[in-house]
This record gives sequence, structure tokens and C-alpha cells, in this order.
Amino acid sequence: MTEFKNLEIPEQEKSNLTKFLASLREKGKEKGLDVVTEVVGGVLNKPWPRKDIDVTVRLGKKGKGDTAIEMACDEFKTLSELVEETIAGGDFKVIKKIKPAIDEEFDSPNILKFDGTIQVKPEKGAVIELIRRE
Repeated sequence: MTEFKNLEIPEQEKSNLTKFLASLREKGKEKGLDVVTEVVGGVLNKPWPRKDIDVTVRLGKKGKGDTAIEMACDEFKTLSELVEETIAGGDFKVIKKIKPAIDEEFDSPNILKFDGTIQVKPEKGAVIELIRRE
């Protein structure tokens, strides 16, 4: 649990993060992905309790497609499959998925409004929100 030793959150939350993210990276490695995770957001500088723990995820591969939205959706699909394999038979469950979306203001398939997230709930503890990053 040394990865999160400076994070000022309860030990149960550190344990959940360590267990889930280590398993996610291991499943990614099995698939030839170099999964990189980083805890971000309010949990870093705001007092506990928090509604969730935000974690950015980079898969180490570019999504397939001709536009930003196609590539983002391909990466999101890969991340979603990886998360499902990670939680199979364990103490975590997916409670919400939101796919990447374009910014309607610009109406361009190359300008994203939203990168895509997957919320994972441990048996006990705060939601871990995985945010897809390129």
C-alpha cells in the first residue's frame, strides 16, 4: 500500500485502491497493455469523506478510428472490458458507465466534451471513478 501512503484517506480506502488498481494493471499486462493510473481530484486536497476517488487511466495504446470520438470510444470499450475482467468474482462491481461524447457546441467528431468514466463500487468504501485518458 505504499503507492497511496501520502493520501490522507482511511486505510480501508487505500486498501481498496491498491487491490483494484493493481489487479487492473495486471489484467492489462496480460492483454499487452501498459496501464497507467493516477489518483486525481478532490481526494488529494480536500478533507475526507469524499463521494468518490477519481483515478485517471491510460491504457498505453491508441484507439482505432479516424476521429477523436471513434478512437475514444474504442479505448473506452477496451477499458470497459478490462474493468469487467478485473471485477469478475471479486468484491467490486460496476455501478455506472458513461461513454465518451463530442462537444455539441462545436459539433465536431474531433472535439470531445467528455472522456468517458466507469464507476466501480467496492463492497465497503467509496466509489472509485475511472476516467479514461489518451
